[in-house]
Amino acid sequence: MRVSSLLMPTLKEAPADYVTLSSRLMARAGLVRRISPRLYNYLPLGLKVRSKIEESLRRELEKLRSQEIDIPGLVYKETPENSHFFVDILKKDVKSYRAFPLYLYRIGQILNTREKGRDTFINSRVSYAMEAYFFEKDNRNSETSYEIIYKLFSNVLGRLNMRYCITSYDEFNTQEFITHSHEGEDEFITCSQCDYIADVKTAKCLPEGGNSEEFLKLEKISTPDIKTIDELKAFLQIDAKKLVKTLIYKIDGKTVAALIRGDRSLNEKKLLRLIKGKSIVMADKDVVEKVTDAELGFAGPIGIKADILVADDEVLNMKNWAAGANDTGYHYINVNYGKDFTADIIGDLKVFTEKDNCPYCSSPVSFKKGIKIGHLSKIGTELAGSINAYYIDEDGSEKYSHALELSMDIDRIIVSIIEQHNDESGIIWPILAAPFDVVIIPVISVNEEQVKLSESIYENLVEMGFNVLLDDRNERAGVKFKDADLVGIPIRITVGKKAGEGIVEYKKRTDIAPVDVKVEDVYPKIKKEFDIHMDNL
Repeated sequence: MRVSSLLMPTLKEAPADYVTLSSRLMARAGLVRRISPRLYNYLPLGLKVRSKIEESLRRELEKLRSQEIDIPGLVYKETPENSHFFVDILKKDVKSYRAFPLYLYRIGQILNTREKGRDTFINSRVSYAMEAYFFEKDNRNSETSYEIIYKLFSNVLGRLNMRYCITSYDEFNTQEFITHSHEGEDEFITCSQCDYIADVKTAKCLPEGGNSEEFLKLEKISTPDIKTIDELKAFLQIDAKKLVKTLIYKIDGKTVAALIRGDRSLNEKKLLRLIKGKSIVMADKDVVEKVTDAELGFAGPIGIKADILVADDEVLNMKNWAAGANDTGYHYINVNYGKDFTADIIGDLKVFTEKDNCPYCSSPVSFKKGIKIGHLSKIGTELAGSINAYYIDEDGSEKYSHALELSMDIDRIIVSIIEQHNDESGIIWPILAAPFDVVIIPVISVNEEQVKLSESIYENLVEMGFNVLLDDRNERAGVKFKDADLVGIPIRITVGKKAGEGIVEYKKRTDIAPVDVKVEDVYPKIKKEFDIHMDNL
């Protein structure tokens, strides 16, 4: 490829609405352009990077004998549940145990269902991702496959020179891949003593222990115009730890009341998972008044008319606490779980905070920022069972296959690489992600000797299978050097005043200065550099 025929709109400065380091570099290097809020175009250089990462992922999937499928984009937009399309194939076209193992994947756009954040590339309304489902006939084979898949895709991230961590199993048998990033919007915790790592939004939070208080008699007291935790604290002259909040939600059409200690915040993601629901919103005023028979601010667990009552596990350890009485102007004091009420579901609903310790060894934890780039989940038979997609086993019985799910967000991988590999001059791409392998720069574009040698090197490297960019613009050498460094091409060959002697300058993007190399030595030098990386594939 020649720069003169390539759309490579580099910029000296990024537009003001590119607010993160990675988005500024992507804009300046001509990888993407913002076309509307949370929507971006990939330009040719960006698409080349994306294709290189796709290639790395496909290579590993092919090692596993995975088969690629595609789905209609418009249908996918209307039905964002990615598993639907895979399990539909399972139900309609897989009837016998002989079909297993069956590994299917797709690479394409997905709707971004994450919470809206800053208007940045990784918060775009659509993402480009790889999604794979691995179906096995039984759990034993599924466990074996899990370890193989885990290792293969950890290797992909390693070859892309990414600094990342993998979270510990959560209660839903999921491990997340998180890259380290100072500007990342995902927060995770790491234990100082054991190997526990978790997304702060799903990190298990241990309940505080109980105390030796005696149970006191439940009492209903008048609390006129007392509607908030702070007001109730002041009125009763007690700590927030002696209060319980009752928060009311609508989850998949059902009214759910959730109990959490007064000084805690409720993690809605944990509540949704505990209920096994799909959508969650805070209940409006009319719903709250209907289930409590009271005005807002007086909800409590005793006598509430919610469809489901959920209690955080910490509530069970509390004694003699205060809560709303489901009666306007009244609260209960000396409430105790088991004695005065029970819940339908009990679990961890707490937001993990700096005050909490590791749930496994009770040591202090550190809070870090990162970018979630993927996850690997053990789904078991739930996916096939959800639509009765059974197969006939060897003994003639009907059984459900066991599934694993792997997802890798390619857009987020690109952003992570850029954030981890850059300097004051621009991006420093790992070889396996770079848009071009080598850039050739004739210092003087009208110098026949330099141009002729540049063309010769270009043709030879292309013939050897390298992806080469020839900067044939009639520009000053300094402009070409700056663009090459900004775009981040791994190797730069400069053809200058020693062209007549058959000598060029050779410089890796990470080198401080170039070195003189004879033209005949350029080819084995580049080949050796790439062989080091290709040998690990």
